[in-house]
Amino acid sequence: MMLLGSLPPADEPVPFVARHRPGAVTAALSGSGLGPGAVVLPFPRPLLYETWVRFGLPPLALGAAPLRSVDVVHAPSVAVPGR
Repeated sequence: MMLLGSLPPADEPVPFVARHRPGAVTAALSGSGLGPGAVVLPFPRPLLYETWVRFGLPPLALGAAPLRSVDVVHAPSVAVPGR
């Protein structure tokens, strides 16, 4: 499976995930083509999903400095991070 075909040279993907058990993030990203280095948010997926859907909070950059300058978010679910 390939998540990103190609990006213009100036664009850089910044993968981010909810908090998971150790090793789960690395294992999932190894087959995605994104490689290591995902930003792991400080909250578990169920909490992020509910608060993003209901309140649009917390903002994506909360506790994750690399996500402060993100312009576009690809969210393949109905939960979209707040700004």
